[in-house]
Amino acid sequence: MTIAIIIFIRGQAWARDEDGNLRELRVGDTLQEGETLITSTNGQVQLDFYDNLAPTVIEGGQEVVMTLDLAAEPPVTAEDASVQDADLEALLTALDEGEGDLLEELDATAAGAGAGGAVGGGHDFVRLARINENLDPLTFEFATTETAGAEFEDGVATAVAEVDAVVQPVNDGPTIDVTAAPAFNENDAVAGQSVATFSASDEEDGALTASAGQVTFSPGSNDAGYYAFDGENVVLTQAGVDAINAGTELPAVSLTATDSANATTQDSDTPSYVAQNDGPTIDVTAAPAFNENDAVAGQSVATFSASDEEDGALTASAGQVTFSPGSNDAGYYAFDGEDVVLTQAGVDAINAGTELPAVSLTATDSANATTQDSDTP
Repeated sequence: MTIAIIIFIRGQAWARDEDGNLRELRVGDTLQEGETLITSTNGQVQLDFYDNLAPTVIEGGQEVVMTLDLAAEPPVTAEDASVQDADLEALLTALDEGEGDLLEELDATAAGAGAGGAVGGGHDFVRLARINENLDPLTFEFATTETAGAEFEDGVATAVAEVDAVVQPVNDGPTIDVTAAPAFNENDAVAGQSVATFSASDEEDGALTASAGQVTFSPGSNDAGYYAFDGENVVLTQAGVDAINAGTELPAVSLTATDSANATTQDSDTPSYVAQNDGPTIDVTAAPAFNENDAVAGQSVATFSASDEEDGALTASAGQVTFSPGSNDAGYYAFDGEDVVLTQAGVDAINAGTELPAVSLTATDSANATTQDSDTP
C-alpha cells in the first residue's frame, strides 16, 4: 500500500524494504507500507501523505518507517469521478432543451427492480452516483437561500491530523587523516622526532585522540615498536632511530580511529629519509708483551673489532677486514677470527731479534667506504 509520495529531495534519499534492499529515491517516487525512508547527512526530504496538509519534512541523517498509521486515503482522480456513459449525455441534453420527460430520455436499467419511471417497479427518480464536469463559464446557475447552521471563522482548521514519525539516528562513523612529515637526513634522526601527524574526529564524539584510546596503531603496523604517540604526532622511538641508522626502510604509519559506537576507519602514510653512509669503524689492540722464547705460531699478538651502521659487524672471513696495503708483506701475521696471530715467519723473525711491525688493518663496508687502525705488538 502506498503511504506517501516524494515531492522534494535535497542531497540523497533511499528506501529500504523489509529484506534490506535499498533503492535510491527521486521526486515523484512513492513509499510503500513497510519500507524505511533513509536520508543522507545534511539532506532533506518532503513527503505528501495524501492528507491535504502541508508537506512533512524529514531532515538529514534520519530513518523513518512507513506504517499504516501514517497513511491517508488517496484522493479520487478526475477520471475515476467522471461518468462515462451515454445516459449522462442524454440527461444534459434534455436539461438544456427544457422539454420532455427526463425519465423518457434515459435507457432502461440493465438490471434492478424495474425500468426507470415504470409503473409499479423500481424508483420514480434517477440517481447520479458520481458527476465530474467542468463548468466554465457556468452552464446552469440556481438561486440559493441561506440556511441556519454553524458558522466557522475563515482560516481556522476544524481538525488537525497528527503524524508520529519514527526517527532512528544514523551513526556516520569517524574520520582520520594521516600525513607523513617531509623526508629528513638519516644522520638527523633522533628519538622523539615527528615522522607523521594525524587528525581524527566523529560527528557524535568530536575530536578523537590517542591519549583517550580512540586512535591506535592499526594491528600489525607497529610490531617493531619504531613509533610512538605524542599528542597528534607520531614520533620515532630509539628502536626507530636504530633502524634508520642500519639503513632499514621505515614502514607506513597506519592508524585506526574508533568512535563510541565502535565504528572504525583507517588511514596511513609512509615517512622517508635520505640515507647517508657513515662508513665503517675498526679498532686494533695489541696483545700484552711476551717473552721472545715463548713465541709460537698461532699466538695472538692483536685483536680487532670492526662494524658498520648499515652492514653490522665486519669480519676478516668475509673479506671486510684486511691487512692494510704493505703492512704485512713479510707475512708475519695471519687472521684467526677476530685475532691477529703469528705465523712461523713471525716466530722466526722474533727469534732472530727482528722487531715486529705494526698490525695495520683496513675495514671496508658494502658501499666501499674504508677506515684503518693499527697497533704494534
